Amino acid sequence: MKDKREKQLQFEKVRDVAERFVAERYISDGFYLHFHRNTELYCVCRGEVIVTVNGESRVLTDGQMAIICGLESHAYEVANAADIAYLHIGTKYTEPFKNIYGAKAPPRWLTDSEFNGRELYPIVEKVIKYGKDMIELEALCYGNMLLARAVKHYGLSEKGAMFTGGGIITEIIQYIYDNSDYDLNLETIAKKFGYAPQVLSKKISAYINEDLRAFINDVRIQKVMQMRKDEKFNHLSLLEIASRCGFNSIATFYRAYNRNFKYNALHQRHESNKKDKTEKADKDK
Repeated sequence: MKDKREKQLQFEKVRDVAERFVAERYISDGFYLHFHRNTELYCVCRGEVIVTVNGESRVLTDGQMAIICGLESHAYEVANAADIAYLHIGTKYTEPFKNIYGAKAPPRWLTDSEFNGRELYPIVEKVIKYGKDMIELEALCYGNMLLARAVKHYGLSEKGAMFTGGGIITEIIQYIYDNSDYDLNLETIAKKFGYAPQVLSKKISAYINEDLRAFINDVRIQKVMQMRKDEKFNHLSLLEIASRCGFNSIATFYRAYNRNFKYNALHQRHESNKKDKTEKADKDK
C-alpha cells in the first residue's frame, strides 16, 4: 500500500489532463512542492499562506490569489489551517491566451482583495457549483474570462509562460517525472525519444523556460521533500534521501534546494513578525 503523500502525487499526475476544468474549496494545512501541466488559480479565502512559485514567495491573506502556470513548481505553507480554493484550467482551454500573448504569462500575484472578490472569485464559485456539468464551450469561456479580467486589472507577467503543450512534450515531461531518480540528461532523453539533442533542447526550452538540468533537479527536489515528510524514511539522512532521488552531488542538491525553498527564510521572518506583534499587543493591554 503506497503512503498517503505518494498517492497524492500520483493522483496529481493522473488528473492532470488537458480537459480538466474544476474548482474546489476546502480547509488546507498546506501542500508540498509539486507541479502540473495545467494552470492553477490559488485563492486564500481566509487565513495566511506562504505561496512559493519557482522559488519566489509571498504571504497571501484573505481574498488574495496567485496564478501558477503549467510546469511552474509551487508549494503552500500554512502555519495552522487556511480556508482556500483553487481552479484548475486545462491546457485545452488556455490555448487562446497562448495564441494572443505568446511567450508572456498572466499575472502571478493577485493581491487586490476587493477586486478579486468582485470580479474573479464569483467565477471560481460558479465552477465549484457547476463545473462538472459544463460543456467544453462553457469551460473555454469561463476560464478565459477569468484570465482576461486578471490581465486587464493586473497586467501581464514577464515571468514564465502559459504552457499549452501536448503530444511529445507531455510525454517527455512525464518520462522525466517517472525516471528522475536515474541519470537523466539531454543526450539520454533525446535518444529515448529519437531526437537529435539540439533539436530536443529547443523543443523543451520553449515550454519549461529553464535549463533542462535545472528542471530535472526541480522534479527531484519535489520527491526529496515528499520523502522527508514520510515517517517511513526517518532513519535516512537528508543527503541519503537526496541520493535516492537522483542527486549525485551535495552541491547540485543544495543549488536545487535553495532555488525552490527560499520561502523557508520568508516563513521565519513572517513568524518572527507575528510574534513581535503578539508581544506588543500583550504589553498594550
